[in-house]
Amino acid sequence: MDELTTRVSGLLDYGTVDLGYHSPVNSGSIRTLWGRIATTPPAGILPAHPRFWLLIRQQTSPAVERTAAINIGLRAAGGPYYPNWRTGTATITPDVDTLEIWNMVLPDSWSMVGENQLLLRLVDITPPPYNLPPYQPSGGTATDTFIFTGIEPGGGTTAD
Repeated sequence: MDELTTRVSGLLDYGTVDLGYHSPVNSGSIRTLWGRIATTPPAGILPAHPRFWLLIRQQTSPAVERTAAINIGLRAAGGPYYPNWRTGTATITPDVDTLEIWNMVLPDSWSMVGENQLLLRLVDITPPPYNLPPYQPSGGTATDTFIFTGIEPGGGTTAD
C-alpha cells in the first residue's frame, strides 16, 4: 500500500487508508463526466457477491440530461484480463449525482484469489440535440479503478 495513493494531492498514503484504490485518469478529451467505482464489501470469500456502486456526475454547462455508456473491465488477481466484463448505460440528470447499484458475482476461481482490479470507463454518448452547440459535445470520458480482494474458500480466518 505504501506505493499507492487515494489522495488528490498524489502523495503516498500512510497510516490507516481505505481498501479501495482510486486513480482517476484524464483522457485529454472534454470532461463531461466524472465517476467512481467501489464495492461493498471490499473483500470477500469466493464466490463473492459484492454490491457495485457507480457514482456518476456530469460536468457540463449548460446542464442537460446526458447519457453515459458504462464499461467495467476486470483484471483478475491471477492474470486474466476481461476488458468488457460488465457493460450498460445510465441517464445522468443535471445537478444530481447518479448512483448506479449493480449486484454481481465474482466466481470461485483460482484466478480471483488476491487483489482484483475493477476498471470503470465512462463515455458520454449523449445524442443530438444535446451534444451540439451550445451544449458540450459527446465523447468525453472518465475512468476510475478499485481493488476487490478475493479470499480463497477455507483460506481465511474465522471469528469465534
